[in-house]
Amino acid sequence: MSRDQGLLSRDEYEQLAADGDVDTVICATPDMHGRLMGKRLTTDAFKSLGLSGEGIAASSYRSRLTST
Repeated sequence: MSRDQGLLSRDEYEQLAADGDVDTVICATPDMHGRLMGKRLTTDAFKSLGLSGEGIAASSYRSRLTST
């Protein structure tokens, strides 16, 4: 497995999911404060949306910092 690079191939992912070693996939990106924002998907949802090319919907928002 190519764990040294931190990436899984599609075949490696599908094998891990089939074996039950992966049950949730986190699709996230950092916001401007470094917090991860995104979604948790089941392996079935990730396969049908993410790997099919259909895409995973996400929204962005801006947080405002206020001083008192």
